[in-house]
Amino acid sequence: MYESGLFELIKTLSKTEKRYFKKYSGLHNSAKHHSHASLLFDAFEKMPEYDHDKFKAQNKSKPFYKNLASEKQHLMKVILQSLNEYHRNNNKKTTVHFHLNTFELLFQKRQYKIAEKHLVKALQLSHDSGNTMYVFEIYKALGKLYQHSGNLEKMKQMLDKVKHEEKELFTSLEKEFKLSMIEFKSYYVSRKIGYPRTKKAHSEYEELLKSSSSIARKTPSFKEKLSLLTIKNFYYDSFPDKTPLMKIREEWIKLAEANEKYLADNSMQYLVSLNNLVNSYDELGMVNEVEKTLEKIIQHPHKNLDEEVRTFIYYYNLKLTSLINAGSFDQCLTLFPLAENGLNKFGRWFHPEYKLSFRYLFSYGYFGAQKFQQALKWVNEIIINYPNETLEEFYNFARIFILLIYFELGYDGLLASDLRSANRYFNKQKKLFALEKTILDFMKTALKPEGVGATKTEFIELKRKIKQLKNSPFEQHLFNLFDWESWVDSKIHETSFEKIMKEKNQKQIAGR
Repeated sequence: MYESGLFELIKTLSKTEKRYFKKYSGLHNSAKHHSHASLLFDAFEKMPEYDHDKFKAQNKSKPFYKNLASEKQHLMKVILQSLNEYHRNNNKKTTVHFHLNTFELLFQKRQYKIAEKHLVKALQLSHDSGNTMYVFEIYKALGKLYQHSGNLEKMKQMLDKVKHEEKELFTSLEKEFKLSMIEFKSYYVSRKIGYPRTKKAHSEYEELLKSSSSIARKTPSFKEKLSLLTIKNFYYDSFPDKTPLMKIREEWIKLAEANEKYLADNSMQYLVSLNNLVNSYDELGMVNEVEKTLEKIIQHPHKNLDEEVRTFIYYYNLKLTSLINAGSFDQCLTLFPLAENGLNKFGRWFHPEYKLSFRYLFSYGYFGAQKFQQALKWVNEIIINYPNETLEEFYNFARIFILLIYFELGYDGLLASDLRSANRYFNKQKKLFALEKTILDFMKTALKPEGVGATKTEFIELKRKIKQLKNSPFEQHLFNLFDWESWVDSKIHETSFEKIMKEKNQKQIAGR
């Protein structure tokens, strides 16, 4: 519904944006329109959650209700106009558009000298921010201006300048465009395949890297360098060894931090890249680097709601991941309420993958803390929301992980039913890889007449099979999502999964 979209937009506004809207609405509308827009704005703002019937009941007597459809459209228009005006000076691209639009207005009024000043300013901003596409548009506008004003000397100066820059501009634009397309393809492949578990799947990543290498210039522009590193990021993320990936991510951050102008205009991309780097540090057990980079994320200034939401996501996601990898499930339990509150508060603006990530972390963390009912709730959330909010690789994991939860709870009926369903699913999808088959076979033997269970000998045999698969490059994804070997060890040694993981983490730290 249009109302709910308008409601969602209003809920994203900061206090200063709301104040600016009220001021802007009063200055740019008649008294009547300002009053109606302000009243309708307040009606939406007061509602904690949008309810269409409740909204109608509460506002039937309001002056805006008679022409509600047109009043909503007008309010949306005014909000967007006020936001554009409020943020214009904080965004170089928006400012370039402002100068171009101003040029057109002044040009139509034959105010050529003032119009030229706006184009010169737009050109400088475009060069500063590396927006090559705008440079072409501005030169075209300058040509039009000098042609109509009859300024042949300025026309000659512009043509000489364009001739000098032409080859570099065309080449830069071509390379940046092609590399951007490969970036998008790399993202698509990473979402479609995830961790490649066949040679054919891995070749898709290799082809993309080769394509980018063939395009790359000996002296690439700043933007080209970032694109090349981003494509390499997707490529190296498909390997089990995460050290090369970590180095690529460090290089990206170092390059970006050396360019203050880029950081000012692309703070969100920088925040995303910090998140990626912490993930690499965590995977490699680099505890000090994790904490230092997490501090950068925490200190990152929020320019808007999107950055506030992302900061919340990245901090809790990374903190929980770090605690889980260290086996500190007791500490996870103290953070879960805060993380769940944030999920409720910001969840409406989450990308589906972030919702998936929190569901996965909650299910893993509660499992490690032996809170199996809570773990079951969250793993079911992963399964129920497939495919709209769950990647196939996580769905496949959840179909296996839920069997472990049923095993721990002793739910023989549900285990038997889901085991048959999982076997059918994996065979039909042709996704029954060795580790999945090993776990499914084990669960089949665990279904005994007297209930769910396994002998020490059966666990030892399961561990042997898991260890054989651990170094296979096509089995790494499932190993990255859960520490299967530590779970089996906890059964063999008759101790907690948490204790085994903590001891393992401490040995890894001591061995570095």
